[in-house]
Amino acid sequence: MLLISSKTLAGVIATICINVGVFLRNLIGFKLSSIMVVVGIFSMAYYLVEKGISHQAPKYIAAQRNLSLGLWIMGAGTMVWIVTIIQSMLSNSGLINTELLAIGTGILIVGCAELLISLRFVPR
Repeated sequence: MLLISSKTLAGVIATICINVGVFLRNLIGFKLSSIMVVVGIFSMAYYLVEKGISHQAPKYIAAQRNLSLGLWIMGAGTMVWIVTIIQSMLSNSGLINTELLAIGTGILIVGCAELLISLRFVPR
């Protein structure tokens, strides 16, 4: 049995999702491509945080609690985004609810900002 760490798995998922979402957009469609890219962004953020923590970087260790909060916020934004896109795929009209998409994007950006701010202003 091959055991893969969550950090490595997140890096692989991020690479695959972002590449497939960007380069195969015309083949798989805009909605599925959007889902792939957003999942890739979240996975890449998780990979980078876990990489910093596993390397025992002092900045990451000191801000570990805030980084995990940022990842949770990003996860919530990702889920709102995915549910909105799936709902539009399943509806008869196929229109995307732009208000929910904007809310999901806002939550995702707040999570990214939390990651950046917690690393920038880490107490020493």
